[in-house]
Amino acid sequence: MPIDVPGAAAYLKKYLGAYRREYERFVASPPVGGGFPRYRISPYLYSGNLECYLARDGAAIADTTSEPPYN
Repeated sequence: MPIDVPGAAAYLKKYLGAYRREYERFVASPPVGGGFPRYRISPYLYSGNLECYLARDGAAIADTTSEPPYN
């Protein structure tokens, strides 16, 4: 199914909102949520700038906001 840039951006925005709401449900205290510990496990939770690359046969999402330390 072909998708254009505005469609991909709208989908990603909706997906991120749903992802973050579900994460909040997992980490909320019982009986409201699962009571799991908070971990920064996904850029979908903490990144303010995700890059989405569209290709004819797929897409890639990248978070380039935090670089690992170079020791």
